[in-house]
Amino acid sequence: MVALTGGPESPWGALFGLVIIGTGFGSEPLLPVVAAVGASAAWLLSGYARRLGFVSALPPQALLLQVSAWLLAGGVIGALVRRRTQSEQRARRAERVHRRLKLAHANVLAAMQEGVVLVGEGMRVLDANPAARRMLGEPIEDEIRRLFAQRPELWDGVRERTPVEAECERGERVWLVRYTPMPALAEGVITLVDATRMRELERALAREAHLAELGRMAAMLAHEVRNPVHNIQQALELMGDHPDTELWSIVREEGARLARLVDSMLNFARPIKPRLEAVRARPWFEKLVHGYAVPVRLEIEDLAIEADPDLLRIVLDNLAHNAIRAGAKALTLRLRAERGRWQLALEDDAGGVPEALRAQLFEPFVSGRADGVGLGLATVKRIAEACGWQVALSDGARGACFTITGGRVIDGDDPAR
Repeated sequence: MVALTGGPESPWGALFGLVIIGTGFGSEPLLPVVAAVGASAAWLLSGYARRLGFVSALPPQALLLQVSAWLLAGGVIGALVRRRTQSEQRARRAERVHRRLKLAHANVLAAMQEGVVLVGEGMRVLDANPAARRMLGEPIEDEIRRLFAQRPELWDGVRERTPVEAECERGERVWLVRYTPMPALAEGVITLVDATRMRELERALAREAHLAELGRMAAMLAHEVRNPVHNIQQALELMGDHPDTELWSIVREEGARLARLVDSMLNFARPIKPRLEAVRARPWFEKLVHGYAVPVRLEIEDLAIEADPDLLRIVLDNLAHNAIRAGAKALTLRLRAERGRWQLALEDDAGGVPEALRAQLFEPFVSGRADGVGLGLATVKRIAEACGWQVALSDGARGACFTITGGRVIDGDDPAR
């Protein structure tokens, strides 16, 4: 067409440039160069045809300029195509790696025994592995909310964007639930670990340890009982048929000591099965301390707490009676809500616990008094462990302060909730 329409001077010569550019859209980097060389050759042939008389002559400068422009266009387009091809190859390699990683990630999540749930804003479930769906069932969002409703600290972690971990129960299963915020990707990640077997093993170990403790207690009990029984026998032998007031006093005191020892042992050895219920705190504590031998100052928030009232009474009676026998003239009892759980503190004015006793204070038969049995605080510790409470000793203003962090607050004023 170029030759028939004027050779090198034909306006159709611009089509050679379009051909060169068009080849750049292919995937072969050398194609634009080949097209440029071919276009140049064809255009040169047109020029020589002009010189030979087939068409009119073309100025050399125009001929050189046109051929140079086409070759330059071919080289530039070829370089661009080469870069694009390299970019496409890198993208394909990255896509293959991404597919392999995605497949490996899916296989790992599918093989995990632990549940993993990715949640978005408003605790909306974005993704969950098969283990989580098996553990929770459907609808999975409702089941997650039921779990979180058991432990207010989990919701606290969601609101405050901080990692939090808690144990939750679902039927006979015990799960360790952990929430980890991930603001860059989503609201957070929830992991579920079935801790049922671990808790069963812990209970079995606790039973074995308790049996061993009972064996040690029986040996010590035999030693403790021997002296009162011996004293009673001597007093009865001395009295004979003539009762004596002083000897009868010895018999009564030793008998009372034996009774305390047996009661303490029974309380300590008795199996503990907490029965949690709602307890309206203020009237319950007012009734409890009414029979104590010393005045008790109450600083009780108006709360309804979850607790076993019978076990809580045993704990407080042991703490209070220990303080009174240690010389306390008054007690202070405080109850407040802390991060959705109730916290109870009993403070005395008996001067505090000696430093030498603190490390073994909650062990059986450890007492700071010569006439003490040493099972009161050990019983407190056993009950606290059975109920999932924590007991801590600190120094108060004028004596010892025992703090119990218990279960959840059912209702009441708690700024942290």
